[in-house]
Amino acid sequence: MPLPFLRKILPLLASTALCVSGVANAPAAHAAAPAAVQKPGTITASAPLADVLSLPDAGRALRITYLSTNGITGKGLVPVTAEIILPAGPAPQGGWPIVAWAHGTVGVDDSCAPSLNPVSDRNRTYLSAWMKRGFAIVATDYQGLGTPGTHPYLDTRVEAYSVLDSVRAALANVPDLKNRIMIVGQSQGGGAAVATASYAPIYAPELDIRGTVATGAPYVTPELLGGLLKAASQPGIGYSPLINYVFYLAAGLEGHDPHFRPEQAFTPKALPIYRNAAHEYLTWRVLKTSWY
Repeated sequence: MPLPFLRKILPLLASTALCVSGVANAPAAHAAAPAAVQKPGTITASAPLADVLSLPDAGRALRITYLSTNGITGKGLVPVTAEIILPAGPAPQGGWPIVAWAHGTVGVDDSCAPSLNPVSDRNRTYLSAWMKRGFAIVATDYQGLGTPGTHPYLDTRVEAYSVLDSVRAALANVPDLKNRIMIVGQSQGGGAAVATASYAPIYAPELDIRGTVATGAPYVTPELLGGLLKAASQPGIGYSPLINYVFYLAAGLEGHDPHFRPEQAFTPKALPIYRNAAHEYLTWRVLKTSWY
């Protein structure tokens, strides 16, 4: 999403309210890989994933830290975290094919990283259905969620590199996986899935991607925003779920664009709410009423 477009819309959206709920999980430490082996997909740390964070009836499950190309600058490597969840039982001949899962909006704070939180009921049902059909799940947290730096919310290159390098890491380091991949994403992850499929032929041509499933993908246009703003301004409507995402977009801009000034985008009344939003976790209680 272009930065000038975001700068233009943020001041228009800054006067509505936010309703989120926080969690207190702390991100894990990240070990550094030896310089000689640093490349996209290198695993620098791994540990068993707690059962409460995995899927029902899963087999082996890991939380990994791997290296990915910095999607903001397009160069250099950054640590990113992910989950790898295998089906129970012996692997089929050739290994388990992979669902590369791109998650939906959870927030931008490190504590919001999906690998640090239990899977939502909806995602548990959905991902378990893929696993029961014989797919392993490789689920990135995205750059900046659970790792140093600000998560650049809805930055498609960041999302694509994070997804593709998580699959590279899994294939290179976890036995019984097959280089046959479905890219699957919902909401923020729907856009990430489309971006991943677009970047893959050039960025990761060695990956055998067989298809892409993108649901609830955000497609933000000036016309859409205008309609939402008009609806939110009607009498009796005091809250627009759109503001949740505006705060996350702004947090990403502040972390990576030196020209963005939150005090110029938000009113004095909204500014402390924006500051608080950067440390909150977006729960299903909010998502079920949101626009994507």
